[in-house]
Amino acid sequence: MTPKTILRLAAFVFVATVLAWAANRLDWPELGQRLAGASPSLLSGMLAAWLAAMLMRPVRFRYLLNVLGHVDGADYRTVWAAMALGAATNLFAPMRAGDVVVAVYLRKRLGVGIHRTFTVIVADLACDFICVVTAFLGALAFAPTVPGWTGHAMTILLFMMVLGIAGLFGVLRWRGRVVQLIDRVLARFAPGWQARVHEIAVEVLEGLAEIGHWRTAGLLVLISAVIWGLIWLTYALGLSAVHEQVPPAASAFNMAVMALSFAVPLGPGGMGAFEASSVLALAIFDVPLEPAIAFAVIAHLFQLASVAAFAVVAVLAGHIDYRSLWSSAEKR
Repeated sequence: MTPKTILRLAAFVFVATVLAWAANRLDWPELGQRLAGASPSLLSGMLAAWLAAMLMRPVRFRYLLNVLGHVDGADYRTVWAAMALGAATNLFAPMRAGDVVVAVYLRKRLGVGIHRTFTVIVADLACDFICVVTAFLGALAFAPTVPGWTGHAMTILLFMMVLGIAGLFGVLRWRGRVVQLIDRVLARFAPGWQARVHEIAVEVLEGLAEIGHWRTAGLLVLISAVIWGLIWLTYALGLSAVHEQVPPAASAFNMAVMALSFAVPLGPGGMGAFEASSVLALAIFDVPLEPAIAFAVIAHLFQLASVAAFAVVAVLAGHIDYRSLWSSAEKR
């Protein structure tokens, strides 16, 4: 078996163990009461905050597309439709196939090169990763108890973030040498690709260098803060709807852990991993099992339904032939 398969299998076993443990300890009548008695006003606020976060994401992606992809005039509607289709694809297709759908769609509608779109996608994910790690570490400082697994996770996340930032800084600082190294390797092993890859490498590195400018980075940080602030509000309102006196740190930590749970896709829409992450995260803040499960069920339902609804609207409003788009994405 490949390392990736082993990782997915280990994660599946872990998630199944957590869910089995929760099912044995769960007070099912109380869970039903929590779901039935959830505050409608708080749930409405939760849904509104989540939809606002989804509408803000294309703003950041469009900004990165203009900066990294050197695209002038990328309209919000096209970017929103691409992201809606990509998110819906990721619900049922493995290995983030939705990213390919986004790249193919933007190439057809805006003429953006595939390599430029993937650069934007990686930068977009990097922004999310930094925000999630920051929320994870910040919220953990307020936890009444700190289990051993959080210490290991904190070390790994810090290492990955520092390594990624240092690596990006090094590549950009010596990008001329990086391009020369790429040219030498291609000249030896794939001379036919040298000119094209050289052009792509220069474009990508020039685009990434723009993030180093304080004006670009400052606006990027602001947009990311708004997005994740809205997502935190979603979690805070949802938890308050099913449980009293949930500390803000618990909502932030739950948000971070559940976001990280999607790093290893186990099934369609993150089924199982989403709920198991909620149980583990909220247990650290002494939130009982029943409201933790109730919140996870509601939040997951809201997220899946909103992503599917946005995709349907994008297809109908944009007269998109999704089958043709998916066929083109599969060929990539």
